[in-house]
Amino acid sequence: MNASLSEKLSAVKWGEFRLTDIFVVKNTSNLLASDIIAGSGETPYLCASSENNAVSSYIKYDKEHLEKGNCIFIGGKTFVVTYQSKDFYSNDSHNLA
Repeated sequence: MNASLSEKLSAVKWGEFRLTDIFVVKNTSNLLASDIIAGSGETPYLCASSENNAVSSYIKYDKEHLEKGNCIFIGGKTFVVTYQSKDFYSNDSHNLA
């Protein structure tokens, strides 16, 4: 017999914790929209939008500014939270990964 969701949740040991004890939090690189060519590549260029998983365009750019995927991305101006599975570039919205 399967336990109900309520039973499963009541079996969890809940507690308080600091996000920085679980995640590495860092500011992303800041690429200005005027410095990129939209549609020039295959790497996502993220913004602080809640649409399209925060992907504004796909670009080719200097790999020095490439951010690692498999992370949670927080849009700096909107605090929209998305999961990014692939490596990406970030705009200048003071975003966190």
